[in-house]
Amino acid sequence: MRLALLLLPLTALLAACGGDTLAIDPVAQAADKTVSSGSEHVEFAGLSTVRGQKIRLTGSGDFRNDPQLGRMTVRFNAGALYGEMTQVMKGWRVYMTSPFFAGVLPQGKTWMSFDLQQAGKAAGVDFSSLAAQTPAQTLQQLKASGDVRKVGTETVDGVESTHYTATLDPAKIPNGARLQKLTGASYRPVDVWVDNDDHIRRMHMAYSTSGAGAAGVSTSSEMTMTFSDYGKNVEVAVPTDTETFDATGEAAKSLQNGGVS
Repeated sequence: MRLALLLLPLTALLAACGGDTLAIDPVAQAADKTVSSGSEHVEFAGLSTVRGQKIRLTGSGDFRNDPQLGRMTVRFNAGALYGEMTQVMKGWRVYMTSPFFAGVLPQGKTWMSFDLQQAGKAAGVDFSSLAAQTPAQTLQQLKASGDVRKVGTETVDGVESTHYTATLDPAKIPNGARLQKLTGASYRPVDVWVDNDDHIRRMHMAYSTSGAGAAGVSTSSEMTMTFSDYGKNVEVAVPTDTETFDATGEAAKSLQNGGVS
Protein backbone atom coordinates (compact mmCIF):
# COMPACT_ATOMS: atom_id res chain seq x y z
CA MET A 1 0.00 0.00 0.00
CA ARG A 2 2.77 2.43 0.94
CA LEU A 3 4.50 2.09 -2.45
CA ALA A 4 1.29 2.65 -4.39
CA LEU A 5 0.33 5.71 -2.38
CA LEU A 6 3.72 7.27 -3.04
CA LEU A 7 2.51 7.79 -6.60
CA LEU A 8 -0.66 9.65 -5.63
CA PRO A 9 0.67 13.13 -4.79
CA LEU A 10 3.40 13.22 -7.45
CA THR A 11 1.44 15.41 -9.81
CA ALA A 12 -1.11 17.07 -7.57
CA LEU A 13 0.65 20.46 -7.67
CA LEU A 14 3.32 21.87 -10.01
CA ALA A 15 5.82 24.76 -9.97
CA ALA A 16 8.61 25.89 -12.29
CA CYS A 17 11.05 28.62 -13.40
CA GLY A 18 13.52 29.62 -16.13
CA GLY A 19 13.50 30.48 -19.86
CA ASP A 20 11.46 33.04 -21.82
CA THR A 21 7.87 33.70 -20.74
CA LEU A 22 5.24 33.01 -23.43
CA ALA A 23 2.04 35.00 -23.83
CA ILE A 24 0.10 31.94 -25.08
CA ASP A 25 0.23 28.76 -23.03
CA PRO A 26 1.35 25.90 -25.32
CA VAL A 27 1.57 23.49 -22.38
CA ALA A 28 -2.11 23.87 -21.47
CA GLN A 29 -3.04 23.53 -25.14
CA ALA A 30 -0.92 20.38 -25.52
CA ALA A 31 -2.39 18.89 -22.33
CA ASP A 32 -5.89 19.43 -23.71
CA LYS A 33 -4.93 17.94 -27.09
CA THR A 34 -3.29 14.91 -25.47
CA VAL A 35 -6.24 14.16 -23.20
CA SER A 36 -8.71 14.56 -26.08
CA SER A 37 -6.81 11.93 -28.07
CA GLY A 38 -8.68 9.38 -25.97
CA SER A 39 -5.87 7.12 -24.79
CA GLU A 40 -2.10 6.81 -24.48
CA HIS A 41 0.73 4.45 -23.61
CA VAL A 42 3.00 5.62 -20.77
CA GLU A 43 6.52 4.64 -19.72
CA PHE A 44 7.65 6.00 -16.37
CA ALA A 45 10.58 6.05 -13.98
CA GLY A 46 10.67 7.54 -10.51
CA LEU A 47 12.61 7.81 -7.29
CA SER A 48 11.21 8.37 -3.79
CA THR A 49 13.11 8.72 -0.52
CA VAL A 50 11.25 7.90 2.70
CA ARG A 51 13.02 7.84 6.08
CA GLY A 52 16.32 7.80 4.19
CA GLN A 53 15.31 4.73 2.16
CA LYS A 54 15.48 5.17 -1.61
CA ILE A 55 12.66 3.51 -3.55
CA ARG A 56 13.13 3.27 -7.33
CA LEU A 57 10.09 2.79 -9.52
CA THR A 58 9.86 1.91 -13.21
CA GLY A 59 7.01 0.65 -15.33
CA SER A 60 4.60 1.11 -18.19
CA GLY A 61 0.89 1.03 -18.90
CA ASP A 62 -1.98 1.84 -21.22
CA PHE A 63 -4.81 4.19 -20.29
CA ARG A 64 -8.19 5.25 -21.66
CA ASN A 65 -9.17 8.79 -20.66
CA ASP A 66 -12.97 8.88 -20.75
CA PRO A 67 -14.24 6.87 -18.99
CA GLN A 68 -11.08 6.41 -16.94
CA LEU A 69 -9.64 2.93 -17.36
CA GLY A 70 -6.06 1.67 -17.36
CA ARG A 71 -3.55 -0.97 -16.40
CA MET A 72 0.14 -0.62 -15.56
CA THR A 73 3.01 -2.72 -14.27
CA VAL A 74 5.23 -1.16 -11.59
CA ARG A 75 8.66 -2.54 -10.71
CA PHE A 76 10.19 -1.33 -7.45
CA ASN A 77 13.58 -1.61 -5.79
CA ALA A 78 14.16 -0.53 -2.19
CA GLY A 79 17.55 -1.86 -1.19
CA ALA A 80 17.18 -5.58 -0.54
CA LEU A 81 13.44 -5.38 -1.24
CA TYR A 82 12.44 -5.52 -4.87
CA GLY A 83 9.54 -6.85 -6.88
CA GLU A 84 6.66 -6.07 -9.20
CA MET A 85 3.09 -4.86 -8.81
CA THR A 86 0.21 -4.69 -11.27
CA GLN A 87 -2.31 -1.87 -10.95
CA VAL A 88 -5.70 -1.50 -12.61
CA MET A 89 -7.55 1.82 -12.48
CA LYS A 90 -11.27 2.17 -13.19
CA GLY A 91 -12.87 5.50 -12.43
CA TRP A 92 -11.67 6.44 -8.95
CA ARG A 93 -10.88 2.89 -7.80
CA VAL A 94 -7.34 1.48 -7.89
CA TYR A 95 -6.71 -2.27 -7.83
CA MET A 96 -3.29 -3.78 -6.99
CA THR A 97 -1.85 -7.27 -7.03
CA SER A 98 1.66 -8.47 -6.19
CA PRO A 99 3.42 -11.60 -4.88
CA PHE A 100 4.09 -9.52 -1.74
CA PHE A 101 0.39 -9.71 -0.90
CA ALA A 102 0.52 -13.50 -0.51
CA GLY A 103 -0.30 -14.42 3.09
CA VAL A 104 -1.44 -10.86 3.84
CA LEU A 105 -4.78 -10.69 2.03
CA PRO A 106 -7.80 -12.61 3.31
CA GLN A 107 -8.19 -16.14 1.97
CA GLY A 108 -9.44 -16.22 -1.60
CA LYS A 109 -8.44 -12.59 -2.28
CA THR A 110 -5.66 -11.87 -4.79
CA TRP A 111 -6.22 -8.12 -5.33
CA MET A 112 -6.26 -5.12 -2.98
CA SER A 113 -8.26 -2.02 -3.93
CA PHE A 114 -9.10 1.43 -2.63
CA ASP A 115 -11.54 4.12 -3.70
CA LEU A 116 -9.78 7.49 -4.06
CA GLN A 117 -12.99 9.49 -3.67
CA GLN A 118 -13.89 7.86 -0.35
CA ALA A 119 -10.32 7.96 0.96
CA GLY A 120 -9.98 11.61 -0.06
CA LYS A 121 -13.16 12.62 1.74
CA ALA A 122 -11.76 11.22 4.99
CA ALA A 123 -8.72 13.47 4.56
CA GLY A 124 -10.72 16.48 3.38
CA VAL A 125 -9.53 16.24 -0.24
CA ASP A 126 -11.92 16.10 -3.21
CA PHE A 127 -10.22 13.88 -5.77
CA SER A 128 -12.83 14.73 -8.41
CA SER A 129 -10.84 17.93 -8.97
CA LEU A 130 -7.40 16.97 -7.67
CA ALA A 131 -5.81 13.60 -8.42
CA ALA A 132 -2.91 11.85 -10.05
CA GLN A 133 -4.38 8.43 -10.56
CA THR A 134 -4.07 8.30 -14.36
CA PRO A 135 -2.06 10.17 -17.03
CA ALA A 136 -5.21 12.06 -18.04
CA GLN A 137 -5.59 13.44 -14.50
CA THR A 138 -1.91 14.35 -14.47
CA LEU A 139 -2.29 16.24 -17.73
CA GLN A 140 -5.40 18.04 -16.48
CA GLN A 141 -3.23 19.79 -13.90
CA LEU A 142 -1.11 21.25 -16.70
CA LYS A 143 -4.20 22.91 -18.20
CA ALA A 144 -4.08 25.36 -15.28
CA SER A 145 -0.47 26.32 -15.97
CA GLY A 146 0.29 30.03 -15.99
CA ASP A 147 3.89 31.15 -16.52
CA VAL A 148 5.25 28.98 -19.36
CA ARG A 149 8.82 29.36 -20.61
CA LYS A 150 10.49 27.83 -23.64
CA VAL A 151 13.79 26.05 -22.98
CA GLY A 152 14.64 24.79 -26.47
CA THR A 153 14.10 22.03 -29.03
CA GLU A 154 15.04 18.43 -28.23
CA THR A 155 14.36 14.92 -29.53
CA VAL A 156 12.19 12.58 -27.43
CA ASP A 157 11.96 8.95 -28.63
CA GLY A 158 12.99 10.07 -32.09
CA VAL A 159 10.35 12.83 -32.23
CA GLU A 160 11.35 16.50 -32.41
CA SER A 161 9.79 18.28 -29.42
CA THR A 162 9.83 21.67 -27.76
CA HIS A 163 10.96 21.71 -24.13
CA TYR A 164 9.05 24.01 -21.75
CA THR A 165 8.93 24.68 -18.03
CA ALA A 166 5.62 25.74 -16.50
CA THR A 167 4.57 27.47 -13.29
CA LEU A 168 1.28 26.61 -11.64
CA ASP A 169 -0.01 28.43 -8.56
CA PRO A 170 -1.18 25.82 -5.99
CA ALA A 171 -3.76 28.30 -4.73
CA LYS A 172 -5.54 28.11 -8.10
CA ILE A 173 -5.99 24.33 -7.90
CA PRO A 174 -9.04 23.11 -5.97
CA ASN A 175 -7.85 21.53 -2.69
CA GLY A 176 -4.28 22.63 -3.39
CA ALA A 177 -3.93 24.44 -0.07
CA ARG A 178 -5.47 21.50 1.78
CA LEU A 179 -3.04 19.01 0.26
CA GLN A 180 -0.08 21.24 1.06
CA LYS A 181 -1.26 21.45 4.66
CA LEU A 182 -1.56 17.66 4.86
CA THR A 183 1.90 16.98 3.44
CA GLY A 184 3.95 20.17 3.91
CA ALA A 185 4.85 19.76 0.24
CA SER A 186 7.04 22.01 -1.87
CA TYR A 187 7.43 21.58 -5.63
CA ARG A 188 10.28 21.89 -8.05
CA PRO A 189 9.98 22.76 -11.76
CA VAL A 190 7.79 20.70 -14.05
CA ASP A 191 9.39 20.12 -17.45
CA VAL A 192 7.21 19.35 -20.45
CA TRP A 193 8.16 18.29 -23.99
CA VAL A 194 5.56 18.97 -26.73
CA ASP A 195 5.79 17.58 -30.28
CA ASN A 196 4.81 19.35 -33.52
CA ASP A 197 1.31 17.83 -33.34
CA ASP A 198 0.73 19.46 -29.93
CA HIS A 199 0.93 16.18 -28.03
CA ILE A 200 2.86 15.97 -24.79
CA ARG A 201 5.72 13.50 -25.27
CA ARG A 202 7.34 13.68 -21.87
CA MET A 203 6.99 15.41 -18.53
CA HIS A 204 9.14 15.46 -15.40
CA MET A 205 8.00 16.53 -11.97
CA ALA A 206 9.44 16.51 -8.44
CA TYR A 207 8.35 17.43 -4.91
CA SER A 208 9.31 17.00 -1.27
CA THR A 209 7.44 17.01 2.03
CA SER A 210 8.61 18.65 5.23
CA GLY A 211 7.19 16.09 7.65
CA ALA A 212 3.74 17.62 8.01
CA GLY A 213 0.75 15.49 8.93
CA ALA A 214 0.40 12.90 11.66
CA ALA A 215 3.23 10.74 10.31
CA GLY A 216 5.79 13.51 10.64
CA VAL A 217 7.96 11.98 7.90
CA SER A 218 9.98 13.98 5.36
CA THR A 219 10.01 12.56 1.84
CA SER A 220 11.20 13.49 -1.65
CA SER A 221 9.92 12.12 -4.95
CA GLU A 222 10.36 12.65 -8.66
CA MET A 223 8.81 11.04 -11.74
CA THR A 224 9.38 11.12 -15.50
CA MET A 225 6.53 10.03 -17.80
CA THR A 226 6.93 9.44 -21.56
CA PHE A 227 3.79 9.27 -23.73
CA SER A 228 3.10 7.52 -27.05
CA ASP A 229 0.44 5.56 -29.01
CA TYR A 230 -2.24 8.23 -28.72
CA GLY A 231 -5.78 7.09 -29.49
CA LYS A 232 -5.10 3.36 -29.58
CA ASN A 233 -7.75 0.92 -28.33
CA VAL A 234 -7.36 0.05 -24.62
CA GLU A 235 -9.11 -2.99 -23.11
CA VAL A 236 -8.61 -3.86 -19.44
CA ALA A 237 -10.01 -6.73 -17.37
CA VAL A 238 -11.16 -5.29 -14.02
CA PRO A 239 -10.85 -7.57 -10.95
CA THR A 240 -14.14 -8.81 -9.49
CA ASP A 241 -15.39 -8.12 -5.96
CA THR A 242 -14.97 -11.77 -5.02
CA GLU A 243 -11.20 -11.65 -5.65
CA THR A 244 -10.64 -8.16 -4.18
CA PHE A 245 -10.02 -6.90 -0.63
CA ASP A 246 -11.21 -3.30 -0.18
CA ALA A 247 -8.51 -1.34 1.68
CA THR A 248 -10.13 2.10 1.31
CA GLY A 249 -9.98 2.69 5.07
CA GLU A 250 -6.22 2.13 5.13
CA ALA A 251 -5.78 4.44 2.13
CA ALA A 252 -7.68 7.17 3.99
CA LYS A 253 -5.38 6.81 7.00
CA SER A 254 -2.34 7.10 4.73
CA LEU A 255 -3.64 10.31 3.15
CA GLN A 256 -4.33 11.77 6.60
CA ASN A 257 -0.74 10.94 7.57
CA GLY A 258 0.78 12.64 4.52
CA GLY A 259 0.70 9.59 2.22
CA VAL A 260 3.40 7.60 4.03
CA SER A 261 1.63 5.74 6.87
